[in-house]
Amino acid sequence: MELSAKVNKRDFIIHYINIWNGTLKLTDKEKDILYELLYRYINLMQQGLFEPYIGPLVFSKQSLSDIKKKLGISSQGMNNYKNQLIDKRIIKEEAGTYYIEPRLIPQEEITFKFIVNYGE
Repeated sequence: MELSAKVNKRDFIIHYINIWNGTLKLTDKEKDILYELLYRYINLMQQGLFEPYIGPLVFSKQSLSDIKKKLGISSQGMNNYKNQLIDKRIIKEEAGTYYIEPRLIPQEEITFKFIVNYGE
């Protein structure tokens, strides 16, 4: 069985976050921040950039400042949310550079495989 949906970029990211949220347990504000980060990430990918170049741009001072302003978050609040996303392993840090966990970067096609043990 194959289920498909036609969506725009905004809805694609929102649905993608909601699919993962069952295990991530994000708050509404964490989802908003992740949406903004992923939106920027995808825009940079569409411009032809790849890691390790995207992370520093997405997590630049200017980018995070724009997200804070758009979502009405203080600097301390943004720092707290960023740390929460790090604790939830959504944001990774390597050698002083932040990036989004690669498995959480939206893919246009996802395959789910369920292995069900009906004996339990």
